[in-house]
Amino acid sequence: MEHGLYLNNMDFISIDYTKIGNDIKKIFFGSYGCLKSCPTLNQIVKISKDLEDKRFNLHYISPKLAQSEIGTEYSRICSLIKLNISISINDWGLFYMLRNEIKNNNLFYLGRMLTQSIINWVWHPIFTKDETESTKQYLYQNNFNHSYKMKFFNEWNIVGIEVNTFNKSEASYNEIKKNGFKVIGYSDDVILSVSRSCPNRRVRSESHQCFKDCQIKSKIEPSFDKQKEFYPDLYLKGNVIYGNQADVPVQESYDMLVSC
Repeated sequence: MEHGLYLNNMDFISIDYTKIGNDIKKIFFGSYGCLKSCPTLNQIVKISKDLEDKRFNLHYISPKLAQSEIGTEYSRICSLIKLNISISINDWGLFYMLRNEIKNNNLFYLGRMLTQSIINWVWHPIFTKDETESTKQYLYQNNFNHSYKMKFFNEWNIVGIEVNTFNKSEASYNEIKKNGFKVIGYSDDVILSVSRSCPNRRVRSESHQCFKDCQIKSKIEPSFDKQKEFYPDLYLKGNVIYGNQADVPVQESYDMLVSC
């Protein structure tokens, strides 16, 4: 199993890469929620050229998109393909638009926004408490672990999937690996929701700088006791709400673990 490192986009363009540990094989960057918070194509090209002789590979996380942004993001990804940068897709519309590029390049993964299962929902213990143990195990598996889906995405030339490191789902991750897909696990946080509108932009209005301000983590305090029980550690980054990940991953279930 290999190790990767996710850098927020400000760090991605400014960090001293010589200080990153020797165990890191791939640098992850991008956004799940907003294209405006991503590095520009020129910034990505510069970093890629600077790292040509280094030990790192780059992996771009393409966000959930507004309809007006799909064409722009399609063009950006076509340029990243030429740089041999691997890519996670988190928008089904973009996925379909890239169908020819996906089939002709061994670079594409399904991102965490497209591989979520019931276990991503923090209230799932209440929803499943009266189910039998076998039913719970079925519900906890990753939704990619289905023979028809794996056949379909294999035909589309998808390399693998991104997931959270849920111990209850690791049996299904192993099955997905057995079917030839790579599984990339994020070990530090869980995506809980993505908003179409940006809370930071609404609060700061004209003073908001998407690329800079949306890299900042803002702690969220739930209002009610039951919410506090289920959401003990929430934070907002841009238009994405994250929760802390408590599970300790079983390393054999992943091809790569990413620290955030």
